Amino acid sequence: MTLTSPTGPALGVAERAHTPAAAPGTHPSRITHGGALALPAQPRYAAAARRFAQDLAEAWGMDRDVVDTLVLIVGELAANAAQHGGVEMYVKVWIAGPELCVEVTDTGPLLKPADDRDPASGECGRGLGIVDLLTDWCAVDHGPLTRRVRAGFGVVRYSRR
Repeated sequence: MTLTSPTGPALGVAERAHTPAAAPGTHPSRITHGGALALPAQPRYAAAARRFAQDLAEAWGMDRDVVDTLVLIVGELAANAAQHGGVEMYVKVWIAGPELCVEVTDTGPLLKPADDRDPASGECGRGLGIVDLLTDWCAVDHGPLTRRVRAGFGVVRYSRR
């Protein structure tokens, strides 16, 4: 597992510098802040992904409502990656100009297709719909061994600590 975080390593993971991929149509030179985290694609690690996003946004001086929105988006995407993904999930968060961007990728064979839900489990499949409502753009890419969701939304102000 690897992590770049404003507060240093968490959960005993090693710190490593990483520049996230830019949002669609965004030149990489516009990225001013960013961090990435790799975790096992297991449900118990979704909380670590949320905590990571929260720590980054707070360190960047984001308003509370922006932090809460980011944590909800990352939580939904990490939960999807953990439930349907295989081996690992990668969470990236970055600022590109006035936009806060998120990318969650999971790797390995698809464990449980999104359209193969058990109605008795209470799972309703609204995660991507929630992300779509909270963001200005959202893109989903599926490959044979990876699934990637990228999303972003405008941020009016933050302190750029």
